[in-house]
Amino acid sequence: MNTRTNELFTTNEWRHWIRKLDKDYLERRVDTPFINRQARKIFDMTRKIPSQIVEALKEPMQILHPLDGNIYALIKPGQDDSDTVIYGKYIHASQSYEIQWVYAIGSPHSTGRYDQFRGYETFAISWWAPYKTLQEEGRRTEDIRLRGPKATTFPLTQGWKVDSEAVELDDMTIKYITYLFTHNACSNPH
Repeated sequence: MNTRTNELFTTNEWRHWIRKLDKDYLERRVDTPFINRQARKIFDMTRKIPSQIVEALKEPMQILHPLDGNIYALIKPGQDDSDTVIYGKYIHASQSYEIQWVYAIGSPHSTGRYDQFRGYETFAISWWAPYKTLQEEGRRTEDIRLRGPKATTFPLTQGWKVDSEAVELDDMTIKYITYLFTHNACSNPH
């Protein structure tokens, strides 16, 4: 997405992006016909994205008024996607964030350190609750994990459909996924 226009990239923007990535990470020069072909392929693919997904991408992910007790991603403007994201729990009384350490499995942990993070932008984050239904039924202990900034996390856990039925990825157990894969393959032949 072009952050200035809030629209999908044009072919020229894809060309620029490919050149920049190639220069920054591969340190080589790729010929113009190759870049043009790749940019066209990516442009054509993005035009096949359903309109409701494109509209969802246009929604602002940046938080202007953080809520007390919520955890947010704190990112410097212009920060590279490969840089480490800082997570903080907003404390309204002190107008600061309690820095969170995030374990490899996504569980946030308070560090006891605080900062106001002036000059940083605040972004919503995406959460994952494995076996969500079993947790709600009390058959599993509560387990909610931080996945990353909502703007850069894929896939999001909501908005998916299987055979035109809405599903949440949090509820997708191995047993249920196996059922979905075999459901149509094992239908009655009559």
